[in-house]
Amino acid sequence: MRRAAGCVLMALAAACGDSSDDRNADAVDPQYAVSVQVFSADLSERDTFVAFADSVEGGTLSLDGAVEVAGGGNVWGVDGTGEYFVTSAESPVVTKFEVADGRPVEAGRVGLLGVGVTRLFGEVMVFDGAERAYLFDLLSAQAIELDLERMEILGRVDLTPLLDPTPTFQTFVWGQFLRRDDEWVSFTFSTDFAQDAISDVSRLFFFDPTSGELEVIDAPCGGLQYAAPQENGDLFIATGPVTAATHAVDPERAPAPCLVRLPAAARALDAPVELNPITGAPTGGVIPASGSLGYLRVLDTERFPPSPEAPSATLFGAPGWSTWEVDLAAPVSARRLEDDLVPGGIRWIPVDGEVYENRSDSTFASSQLIRTTGPDAPAPALTTPGVTFAVLRLR
Repeated sequence: MRRAAGCVLMALAAACGDSSDDRNADAVDPQYAVSVQVFSADLSERDTFVAFADSVEGGTLSLDGAVEVAGGGNVWGVDGTGEYFVTSAESPVVTKFEVADGRPVEAGRVGLLGVGVTRLFGEVMVFDGAERAYLFDLLSAQAIELDLERMEILGRVDLTPLLDPTPTFQTFVWGQFLRRDDEWVSFTFSTDFAQDAISDVSRLFFFDPTSGELEVIDAPCGGLQYAAPQENGDLFIATGPVTAATHAVDPERAPAPCLVRLPAAARALDAPVELNPITGAPTGGVIPASGSLGYLRVLDTERFPPSPEAPSATLFGAPGWSTWEVDLAAPVSARRLEDDLVPGGIRWIPVDGEVYENRSDSTFASSQLIRTTGPDAPAPALTTPGVTFAVLRLR
């Protein structure tokens, strides 16, 4: 159960409505496709659904009429195209769906066995417009360029420079790619699942989707998982709550939680700021808020004291994390929000220029999106079954 809860939360690594409204659109032309994952009672199994909604600002999403995605897959896409793409651990295939009259129809697929992908785990699909994408797969250490019109493989980029130098650590690109001019910026996170350890190595990288050029630099601290982009072009990157939990249990198995800034147009990170001294407790993750503000997750150590006898996944998965507000531009202090305690996993999703954070209950039976930017933020938004993983605007 503890391992299952940890795996669920590791996957989390993106209001004016009446909460009694049914937001699963039986309408012919829904505005949004919402991907949710529903877990079994012991969290050992998951089912993925794509449901349709006319608004994300409030109400409750129903799975009546939703479409199940085989193999508990992941859903990706580009806003406004009326399409989405599915990847799954069930088979190394990317499948394309087109949504017409509120229902998706399979519109093509491309297999990845021919380029050495035998299974997918921790993959990330990023888009260079509506007709081209890259599938970043660290298991095979490559980014696979895809023609989305023809559903064909165009090329491959070697990602070996991103891998952790210790073979037992598995490296992930955590899913946050930030577009900066003509390139993408992202970073790596590595963990040894068997040893319940987080690597002190993270790498920042710049990727040009036109040339396929990859530039990699070492970050000044490890465990980097989450980022908050700023209007001025700065990017703040932080270790996650899983690193904070692991470090609290045993500092030898994870680096101290940190926050680093990538200034606009720069190619190097500033010196890191330690997060724990800001709040006085294990701290991790960063969620964008309005202006230069961001939200952090902080463990309530009185209710859930770290112990070497307890796996860090127990702390990470426990509903014992409070939310604190910090000025990212001057991170010397923070204040706790009057919110309920939540599990440690974080997923925030950009929708129509605003940021919506997924907050799940302690059993992951349901979640509520919280709008963290814009007027009156933080503000409650759409409630969904299970865990919300993606929101795509169809039109």
